[in-house]
Amino acid sequence: MKLVQRGIRALLFVVLVSIPTALFAQDDAVTVAGSGVAHPLFTALADEAEIEYTLNATGNEDGFSQFCTGEATIVNVTRAITVNEESICNATGVTFVELLAGYEVLAFVSNSNLTFGQCLSTADIDALLAPTAIQNTTWSAVFPEDTDETELAVFLPQPNTITYALLDNEVNGFGFRSDARTLADDAAVLSAVAETSGALGIVRLASIPDDADVNVLEVRNNEINQCIAPDSDSISDGAYAVGTPLYSYINADATPTVNAYIQLLVSPESNTTIADAGFTAPTTLDRETNAVAATEPGRQFSRSVTEFRIPPNVTGTVTLGGAAGAFNLLNGAGTAFNQQFQNVTVNVNIEGEATGLRRLCNGEIDFAVTYAPLSDETQQNCNAIDIETLEVNVGPQVAVLVANAADEHLTCLTTDQIVSTWGAAGAELPTNWQAVDESFPDQEFILFAGNDIGNRIPNLMLQQAGAPTTPLREDTETNSDPLFRAAAVANVEGALTYMSWEDYQEVLENEQERIQLVSVDAGDGCVLPTIENIGSGEYPLARDIRFAISTTALERPEVQSFLWFVFGDQRFGEFERINMDLLTLRDMADIRETLQAAYEAADAAAIARLAAETATEEAPAPAAPETDVTAEADDTTADEEPEETEAAEPEPVETEAAEEEITATEETE
Repeated sequence: MKLVQRGIRALLFVVLVSIPTALFAQDDAVTVAGSGVAHPLFTALADEAEIEYTLNATGNEDGFSQFCTGEATIVNVTRAITVNEESICNATGVTFVELLAGYEVLAFVSNSNLTFGQCLSTADIDALLAPTAIQNTTWSAVFPEDTDETELAVFLPQPNTITYALLDNEVNGFGFRSDARTLADDAAVLSAVAETSGALGIVRLASIPDDADVNVLEVRNNEINQCIAPDSDSISDGAYAVGTPLYSYINADATPTVNAYIQLLVSPESNTTIADAGFTAPTTLDRETNAVAATEPGRQFSRSVTEFRIPPNVTGTVTLGGAAGAFNLLNGAGTAFNQQFQNVTVNVNIEGEATGLRRLCNGEIDFAVTYAPLSDETQQNCNAIDIETLEVNVGPQVAVLVANAADEHLTCLTTDQIVSTWGAAGAELPTNWQAVDESFPDQEFILFAGNDIGNRIPNLMLQQAGAPTTPLREDTETNSDPLFRAAAVANVEGALTYMSWEDYQEVLENEQERIQLVSVDAGDGCVLPTIENIGSGEYPLARDIRFAISTTALERPEVQSFLWFVFGDQRFGEFERINMDLLTLRDMADIRETLQAAYEAADAAAIARLAAETATEEAPAPAAPETDVTAEADDTTADEEPEETEAAEPEPVETEAAEEEITATEETE
């Protein structure tokens, strides 16, 4: 998991030392150090777990110092342990369990009548809240689309609160605009924003009730260039950046003493306690990771701290091929990578899945794009020349069909019916459902298509349905807006449209009525497109994008670097552009974790091979067999000269052939 983390000013910890905490002076109490931001959550959970503790607000750095020298059993922090701090723990024999207790998250809220400024960039936040923002008295000064000159009113939390300190860390300058009003608590801020036209307020996300009459604004993530709404998933995978994770590091030797606290972090039963304390609870996946951490000490959440780093002077050539499904992604990544690392050439030769796999197993390319796991035959072909592969499943590309809810015959379509309906093959294209299938009613139909760049969705639909060619018929109504197409289908019986999974989620959020999601039958029965059916591979109009990577190629820094670049968070938006809508930032982090383990294995293999080659070169030549010199001397009298032997002339070397062999070897290497 990679959450955008920001340092909290030292002043914050001085302010928060005065926060009331439960202190127990018993001899068997657990000593706890760390951040004043994280301590309130710990105390709420520790009190529920009924463990005894002595609490010291030291800040992150001093907290880790006490923890790694054995002065504290637990340290609660707003950042991960650094490499240097971990080395101190290792030197002193302190093994840690890394747990995620929850999140401290800020939310920006506006009056529900405001229709602009629904996504705030870093520049927008400064223009609204920074000390220099005092000159911006209306929303139109920040958002020109506000033609009503709505007056801006800003409501902030109290200066001695965690919320205020975290917000101050997000805004340039010291403090905020002088006309901002500070209110008693989050409830007061929410009430003022709801009642004041043009109001903007800042509260903790956990304090916003479900029925709050305010707009919860999105925040632009600069790394992926997307507007992100605050919710548990976007916070957990790092997409929503205005907040911080709260970690508890526990000395592994002391885990039996605080086992009740650990079990709370594993169980969702603590959600109410966390919310009541004003924090955002861990996700289900976070809790699963906590469960792993409880039995496997070391980094579980913060492996990004020790992640691979692309060498700034990396050089070489990366060659790839295979299926076309990821061509735009890899071609764009190659161009961007070369702009940043100009000594690396990336050759993208997309020639089809079969050709790519053949070239991979011949050692001609570093990795191939595929739609399915490698077959036994392909594995054998690769193994025949000692090529082993790492397979990375990146995620699925999905197409769905949406029909009018009144059309029972469109509840499920076979792949043949889909090809007949949407394909351009044949002299006469059907315009009546009965022409597609005799069992269908005598009903004219209208097809609504999107203005797809590269026809990515219809191509996917037709390819997965088994069409011999993928041109889409041209007599369709086209519109790029999936909401428009869904509404059009809802208003016309017999109508049908396609869209990506993400587009369909947008339609659901818009609460479009009178539509149905079409199941697809590829010969094994009707399968509805759901997350479960897509993930299992049962839904026919979906395919996985996979990378089959030569492990020998992974020994080269340029291959490691390019793959790391492709799966960096800053490239996240590129995956959505090739219709990989189910991929998340957490998935990207998991793939990087898989790659890092593969890099370490490849580096170890390269070192072992080099050591073996060096040992072979340095091994002494076998000793010549001993001869009985005395016996030979006895057979020769002093008057006899030893027989001269004519030295054999060396055989001529065919220079040209030898040079060709050397060149071929170098090219292979």
